Amino acid sequence: MKILRWFKIINRRQKGRRLELKARKELENLGWLVQIAPLSTRYSKEVDLFGCFDIIALKRKLIFEGFGRKAYAGKKLFIQIKHEQQRGAVKKCKEFRLKYLDPTDEVEVWVWKARKGWKIYEC
Repeated sequence: MKILRWFKIINRRQKGRRLELKARKELENLGWLVQIAPLSTRYSKEVDLFGCFDIIALKRKLIFEGFGRKAYAGKKLFIQIKHEQQRGAVKKCKEFRLKYLDPTDEVEVWVWKARKGWKIYEC
């Protein structure tokens, strides 16, 4: 008797989008305001924010409260989402950070490892 196994085939765009939404949910639970790169279309296959990032997250942090006033500082987090391997994404993000971003901005590459969760590389 022959046993047939059916495997669900998922294309790379679907897998990547699923991981982006998973990361978005985790960031929103931590209080971040999150923007994800738009979906790719037939005419624009790869759409990343600034050609490098899948997610940009913002968070406002209270740094001073007194004398009837409040002072806030903003945190910016730029994230590239990958599945299983980071394959040079860290180098690309480091180059972008040095060229365009402030030293206070955070740049990370999040790699989803099956059955293990996120592995986060800081750039």
